[in-house]
This record gives sequence, C-alpha cells and structure tokens, in this order.
Amino acid sequence: MERFAVMLLIAIMLFGCTVPSRTWNESTTSTVSGNVSVNDTPPFIDGSNPLKNRPPVVSLTSGNLTGYAPFQPSPIYYSCDDEDGNLDYCQLLSDGVVIKDSRTAADMSLDSSEWPTFTTAGKHTLEFRAVDKEGETASSSIVFTVTSTGDQGSGGVTQIPMGMRSLYGGNLAWPVGCELGVNCSISNYPDLDKDGRASCGNTYEGHEGTDIAVNWDQMDKGMDVYAAADGVVQWVFDGRYDRCTSFGPDAVITNPDCAPPSEDMYPGGISGYQVCTDLGPYCSAQKRIEKGWTQCYFCFWGGNVVVIRHPDNPYVFVTRYDHFRTGSITVRPGDTVTAGQKIGQVGSAGRSSGPHLHFEVWSDWYAPLDPWTTSCTPQ
Repeated sequence: MERFAVMLLIAIMLFGCTVPSRTWNESTTSTVSGNVSVNDTPPFIDGSNPLKNRPPVVSLTSGNLTGYAPFQPSPIYYSCDDEDGNLDYCQLLSDGVVIKDSRTAADMSLDSSEWPTFTTAGKHTLEFRAVDKEGETASSSIVFTVTSTGDQGSGGVTQIPMGMRSLYGGNLAWPVGCELGVNCSISNYPDLDKDGRASCGNTYEGHEGTDIAVNWDQMDKGMDVYAAADGVVQWVFDGRYDRCTSFGPDAVITNPDCAPPSEDMYPGGISGYQVCTDLGPYCSAQKRIEKGWTQCYFCFWGGNVVVIRHPDNPYVFVTRYDHFRTGSITVRPGDTVTAGQKIGQVGSAGRSSGPHLHFEVWSDWYAPLDPWTTSCTPQ
C-alpha cells in the first residue's frame, strides 16, 4: 500500500459569547498497542527487515486549548503515517465520536461545518487514531477542560481564559479581552531607561507602561479590561471625559479633561488630564533611603485610572490601568479582585492618542518594571 500521510490545519474559530473559561488544563498523550512504542526502533525479528512490524505514527497538537464557549480548540495539527506501508485507516474523534474516517472520506480535511465545537462545561477530548493491517494501533489525544459556559464566572464576575494569554513569565494575565494581532495591538512598550528604545518594539522616550490599542468602534461596543493578578484595589479615578485625542502628532484638545493640568500637583488634586492620589505611606524603599521620605503621593495622566496592589504576589507589587471608558469601572478602593476579573472597559480618557489601555507593572511604589523580559508577546 502506498505511503499514506495527511495533515490538517484547523484555523482559529471562536464564536460570540462573552464568557470564556477562566481555568484550564491540558495533557497530551500517545498510546500504542503492539510490540513497540510510537517512534521507537523495532527489534529485529528472525532477521526480518527492521522497517517491518512498525506501528503507525500519529501526532495531534493544538496551540490553543481554551477560549470562549461555545469553544473550538484550534489551531489543531494532526497527521498519521506508517513507515512500513501497511496503514489501514485513520480517524479523528471528538469526545469519542468519530467525525472523520479515511475509509469513508474522500480526504481527511475538514470544512467549517465539521469542526468540533463544545458547548458544555467539563472535560473534552480530541483524539487522532491510526490502525495498520497488522492490527497495531496508535493514537494521540488532547484533553482540556471548559469550566464555564454561562454569562458569569465564579463569584459572579466575568472571567477570561488564562491559558496561552499571560506575560511576565506567567505571573500576570493578559489584561484586555482581545486577541493580539486580531482586534488589538501593542502600540508602545516600556522605555524605562529613557533612551527612546524598547527591546520589543515601538515606544517613546520615558514611556513607563504597555499600550494595548483598539479602534473607536471596539471601544464603543465595549472592550473589557481585567485584573492581571489577584490583589486589592488601591485607587480608582473615574468620571473624566473619555474620547480624548490630546497626545501624539495629530493631537487635538476637544475637552478640558484632555488638556494639560492648569495648576500645580497636590494630594487629591484633579486638573485637566491629571489625577492625584492622597498623601500616605506610599514611598518606595529607594525614596525612603535616599530622600528620607515617609509620606508620598502620585499623579497620573490617564484620566480614568485603577491601581491594584498585589500583596501575595512575590513578583509584582502593583499594576496600574489608565484611560478607562467613563463609568465603566466596576471596582472601588479596598475591593479584593482575582486575576481575570473585569474591572472596566478600554477608553481614551486623559493624555491619550486614541482608545487603548496603558498598563503598568511596579516592583515597589511607583517603581515601574518591564513585564516583557521573557517574551515580546503574551504566552
């Protein structure tokens, strides 16, 4: 029998429901019946050709094992082969049900109507199986878990998927409900040494955060922002005009809330696009040592801002979120939040060039760090 090989790429396809599963896990397994293992070298049997009696070889991999429900785990790659030319058939199974069989199908490719879709919570399995004419079988499977298919996650708060969407070595969740490169982009990375350069891409001199940009239509429809880690809300500023275009080469000041501050900074002060915190024990260790300061306050240029402390996270002290859509913020100072909890929606308040989330990570009170040290894209 001629060598048989088939490969399939199922493109990413997620349908419109607002709630993804928050937690997920995966395992990839390969099993084989017969006298050798997959990809193992078979023993010589009475001087026979070592290519004889090999079992089929199969593979099944996926780059995305979580998403919105109803959920299609994709992209998926699978292939089957038999090096001794005795392949009988291959099958693709979804939760134990055969959805494609080479004995009855003209080819093993799937059109969109055949893609597996899961709408119920619980464990689900995709399996790719091959059988040769000696009765030897091989299979490769992926097991994943969908834990939520309703409109709310655990505790009555909207959740986002954590798998494949984290940064800073997995210590922070991706903070916006968008797919990078699909319906959002990173327009600026941090430039903490103020040399006008960033290792991962665009920036401008002295930029202290990551700008995750969307368009005006997406802002108006509502693009959610999520807490990047468990923590306690420290400060919230809301109520400022949220369609500012007061920064960049095409800057136009359309509202007083988009203008530079007209007065000096002071604790609790609000002027133009600037909002200031209260005075308190918010001085970094460096300031306490070098300046002898014990009481500090900060002013932000994001208009509508949320700042969250992370007392139980050994890698992150604070995360800051700027430019929210007016009235969209769902948390208050003192609230306890969990990673993936919705805290508001993307806007363009403050010193902003258009709709985006300005996202900062601190190692101490106002001590920004670069969360892109391990990778330039969410993992």
